[in-house]
Amino acid sequence: MIMATVSARVIAWVLPSKTIAATVSALVIAGVPQIDTAAATIPALALTGMFQSDAKPAPEPAAPAATVSVAESIRKGEAWLVSHQNKDGSWGAPTVGRPYEVLATVPESIDAFEVATSALCVMALVHESQTTPAMDAVIRKGLRHLLEKCNVRRPNGMEFYNTWTFAYSLQCFAETIASKRFGDLEADMRSASAVMIEKLHVYQTLDGGWSYLDFRLQSAHPSDSSMTFTTATVLVAFSRAQAVGIEVPKKLVDDGVRVLRRARKEDGSYIYGQYLAIRPELGVNAVKGSLGRTQACHYALRLFGQNVTDADLKKGMENLFTYHQFIDIGRKRPIPHEAWYNTSGYFYLYGHYYARLVLDLLPASDQAALWPKLRDAIVPLQEPDGCWWDYPLYDYHRPYGTAYALLTLQGRN
Repeated sequence: MIMATVSARVIAWVLPSKTIAATVSALVIAGVPQIDTAAATIPALALTGMFQSDAKPAPEPAAPAATVSVAESIRKGEAWLVSHQNKDGSWGAPTVGRPYEVLATVPESIDAFEVATSALCVMALVHESQTTPAMDAVIRKGLRHLLEKCNVRRPNGMEFYNTWTFAYSLQCFAETIASKRFGDLEADMRSASAVMIEKLHVYQTLDGGWSYLDFRLQSAHPSDSSMTFTTATVLVAFSRAQAVGIEVPKKLVDDGVRVLRRARKEDGSYIYGQYLAIRPELGVNAVKGSLGRTQACHYALRLFGQNVTDADLKKGMENLFTYHQFIDIGRKRPIPHEAWYNTSGYFYLYGHYYARLVLDLLPASDQAALWPKLRDAIVPLQEPDGCWWDYPLYDYHRPYGTAYALLTLQGRN
């Protein structure tokens, strides 16, 4: 998942008639819920109420796709990805289709979005069961692009969206190696993976996890709080790398695992980030606010032998569907965290992808009961042209959304 922030200029556009303190700055964001109420900023968590009252309504979702089989839905989604690959092998574009966009410094942060998106697209196509020459050519082109571009730079002390680039590039390389395809690129993928792991060490936050923004010291090792879902994403990538014999320093894993263990609550939810640990009952930290990240965090801890039982996994999945309206209500809304329980649109497809990974760990009887619910949360949302999306992010949302959806559906019927 590629996280987003909204700068102060967005506030001015959305709230032209409101009296906004002259000290509002680019540190006022909605991509990371805030709890401080310093005079110099308006906390983003407080913005939730403002945006709910003043922002333009979210666009009406496209009419649900006609009832189709999972196989047909996958076919349409894969065809969309193939037809929307750029000439250089990437997916997406920095096209702005609305009066404002998320905070992203050009070119580095835009590069981070593009490469992370492309890694997800390659992952989705590598999992395709049909290995035709035409599909292989698309994947190979994508892999070559990733190998060339994955070492994305950080543009400044505040933004480091390249954490997502490094994590998904590493996972993509590892899963491609595991597929036994493109053996001629394996040595290059292993070398690039070592670089991704080193970069993830550099960008590890001081508390031991991973994030994408630093509003504090803006130090080499980011000084601000880690985020649980980013940390879980990185840990899953580490596990995939280890599975194909790529060495990951034990301390990196242990530190990340500690972050998630520390953030795990008795009710099965996870604190959004360490900086919100002092407000464990805040909406974003509640079960209904954690739906989009619980599965990723459960899955990551389970991969590394932590005490996440089948019962815990099942309960997390049941919560996802029992309270599903609270993750769905944020889908396609243009402002991060504007929905109930501070839900953001970009958690929808991300959260369901990791739910699929959790599903595959459960006993067959639980899989049979839960799969139809997961399937029906994805297939009907496919757009008429074959893509999926949940949050407008330049023109990266459709390719990465489609990739998440395909990864959720593949291998099932």
